[in-house]
Amino acid sequence: MNVRAAFWIIAGLVVIADQVTKHWVERFLPLNGPSVPFIPGFMVLTHVHNPGVAFSQFRNGGPLLILTAAGAAVGLTWFRFKLARGPRPISWLLEFGLALPLGGAVGNMLDRIRLGKVVDFLDLGWFPIFNVADSAITVGAIALIAASLFLSPDCRPATENANQSA
Repeated sequence: MNVRAAFWIIAGLVVIADQVTKHWVERFLPLNGPSVPFIPGFMVLTHVHNPGVAFSQFRNGGPLLILTAAGAAVGLTWFRFKLARGPRPISWLLEFGLALPLGGAVGNMLDRIRLGKVVDFLDLGWFPIFNVADSAITVGAIALIAASLFLSPDCRPATENANQSA
């Protein structure tokens, strides 16, 4: 698969998976109702709305949260565009690390536009309830941290750069 296409496909799949799961939750689980076992002993499904961002911070953010998500999406897309126009191919890890949070930001932004809040439903019991978009943002952030640790500034694997300079 073309790496450039992979970026858009991954981001799009995150948005689709996020929105489909949220619509399913809205249809079949009562808001603030009883939890439904999902992975016994590990995770239940609990339908809640989050008017804020991570861990329910900034509950009164309103339209500012929509603008922030749009800004994040534009920033991620712009950064990826700049990398793609560079002389070197972009690492798959960096593509993945940029595509996941893009899809997550768009998924949660669509909720904020539609409902004024985000639908959350994945409940571990010991952690704040979250959704597919939140998971994608988190995994994407981990991928970006890994990319910053293991890739050189020109986005190639550090070992490839070391071999070329020898």
